[in-house]
Amino acid sequence: MSGQIHQDSWQRMRQDLRALFEATGLPMRQIGPASQAAGYTGSPTSLSTLSSYLTIVDQPIGTDTVILEGLVAQLLALTRATGHPAAEVWADTRGWKHRWELLKEQPEDGRPQLPLLGAPARGVFACWDGAGDDVLLSEHTEASWLVHPRLGRLAAVVGELHHLALPVEAARLAQILRDTAARLFPADAEQTLAARHVAAYWTGEAGDAEAARVETSVLLSDCLAALGTDHPLSHLARLRLAVCEERCGNIARARRLFHSCVDDADFPGRLQLLARLGLARSLEDIDGAEAARQLDGLLPELRDTCGSNHPTVLAARLDSAMARLACGANPAAIMPVVEELVSEAVSLLGNDHPVTLRIRTRHVLSLDLETPGAERFEELATTVLRDVRRVRGDLHVSVFYLRSMQATLILLRDPREGHRLLEALAQETREHLGDRHPATLSAQYHAIVSTFDSGKDEEIRSLDQWLPRATEVLGRRSRIVQTARHLRVLAIALSAGEEAARPLYEQLVAELTQELGEDHPDTLFARVGQAFVLAECLSPHQARLLVEALLCDQIRVLGSDHWTVLLMRRSVCRLTQTLEGSATTLPAYTQLLADYERVHGTDHPHTRSWRECTNAIRAALEYVPEKRQYWENRLATQSPDADPADGLGPLTSRVVLAELTLDSEGPTAAVPLYEELLPELEIHQRHRPSTQRARHVLEAAGVSPVFPWRTLLRS
Repeated sequence: MSGQIHQDSWQRMRQDLRALFEATGLPMRQIGPASQAAGYTGSPTSLSTLSSYLTIVDQPIGTDTVILEGLVAQLLALTRATGHPAAEVWADTRGWKHRWELLKEQPEDGRPQLPLLGAPARGVFACWDGAGDDVLLSEHTEASWLVHPRLGRLAAVVGELHHLALPVEAARLAQILRDTAARLFPADAEQTLAARHVAAYWTGEAGDAEAARVETSVLLSDCLAALGTDHPLSHLARLRLAVCEERCGNIARARRLFHSCVDDADFPGRLQLLARLGLARSLEDIDGAEAARQLDGLLPELRDTCGSNHPTVLAARLDSAMARLACGANPAAIMPVVEELVSEAVSLLGNDHPVTLRIRTRHVLSLDLETPGAERFEELATTVLRDVRRVRGDLHVSVFYLRSMQATLILLRDPREGHRLLEALAQETREHLGDRHPATLSAQYHAIVSTFDSGKDEEIRSLDQWLPRATEVLGRRSRIVQTARHLRVLAIALSAGEEAARPLYEQLVAELTQELGEDHPDTLFARVGQAFVLAECLSPHQARLLVEALLCDQIRVLGSDHWTVLLMRRSVCRLTQTLEGSATTLPAYTQLLADYERVHGTDHPHTRSWRECTNAIRAALEYVPEKRQYWENRLATQSPDADPADGLGPLTSRVVLAELTLDSEGPTAAVPLYEELLPELEIHQRHRPSTQRARHVLEAAGVSPVFPWRTLLRS
């Protein structure tokens, strides 16, 4: 056996494969359609890959046996009826796969790493999304790649740089490939247009999305003029242009192009599938729920077409997770999914693959900055930023988003320095990407809100200037636009007071309900802000009714563990404590604390702050007997003829005893005391907080005290 191993070679295996192909008696271009007519049910092998595999060189046939297995199955389907001897070598699937593995393990013996002639292992159009696999050029064009040494070498090196995740270097070589083809072939020849495709694609992968968009737009026009609308290069150019528009932030334009690809009945199967993926992805910012629905529907198809571990499938799984996050899903449920994707991508593709970098970037950008130990996120963001810069260049859009994240993390520990960095980044992003790029608008937004904790008029004016442009570029339904509209109203509440913000919140909620629907997460979140504002304008009883109604809608739509649901439960607890006392409310406080610990962990800031509130209530209840004894003794020594308006008189002692009764025994015991007290309080201490609380307790209990109008008028 060992002697056979040394006599065998990749060149011999390629010769056997070539013999099986020649036994079909068909040209390369007809293999796919003919094999399907003969009963083959898998995806046809692209002409680029077929040409590469049938080239007689002493180099491995592909990087694994998956694509080769499909090709062999097609060729066997075409030779089964004739029983050609060439098929015997390949009929034993386990045997030829074992042969492939043995050759893969065989020492190189000084053989060159790249073929002297021929395209890279995955064809001229090697790319991570697999779009090039559906591009079948004429045999004449494929042959011209193979017979010209310089083109073959350049194409092979570009392919190897692709596998090594070196897009900047691949882009440089692809430009040389394009220029070489332009000198060898006419401007409207397939060969020249194909080389321009390769160059435009790698320009984008290297980080210059705008240059790639311009190149691809011109290329699409030239392909349509020279080759017609149904040519594979025309189809590929239209899909690539949609992706370029998306990367440049022209989402609406990208969506239209994706739509045109999907609606074209002649669009090749894999390209149409990728167009449907792009269309679903483009909905994330304006309708996360619909984007998630479409992406989840596409994933089985993508797995069947590409395989579960294909970069496109990993990217689609990321898009699905991000869409769910965009439509209000609980981050605590989504982030573990993203973290698992990071591990899978690193394991399957390596740290520097474009899809791995994208997944790692989105993971960092989605982190909860209030999580305990958030300082470690700065190191994580710095690591990902370094890798993106090294692989994709300083001007890749991910670099600007990651730098914004870095500045935000610095803002948490050094507000002045963080704000300075965000303002500088907003200016730099504008210079490199232009006024209308989403990354520019995002950087400007974060610079504005970095000083928004007090609702200053200057920041409100800045937001008023930013909103119209962002709405025009991103659309009124964009999540960042919706958030900014909400933030503006909240800032006005901080600056001018709740009463000034109340009509603005009513208008915002009405608009969002009309635009998005009453159950949309953004509408519900606006109602959260509205509830907090109204809680300052309404009585606690009215506010609790409002918040409880909102809480029911939130739980129905978002689930009981969503962070805004927990926030509203805080509000219900506090309002109930005001109306029914501490002892009655303590079980609700305790249950909410347990839910915080379960959902966020014991060290999360929200958990810690609520634990402090719960412990304070327990401690206060322990002192109630001692306090009650003190105030009862004091009341017993006070003169009943003392001035009722005196804040230290017997009326005040009775009020304190009523409050202690409410806190320790609940409203049933306290309501009779408040009924007796309120008429006197309305006369003598009408504007004090204790009088307001007495009114609120009785209102919540459904008691309408007789108001002493005549006594008040006489006084």
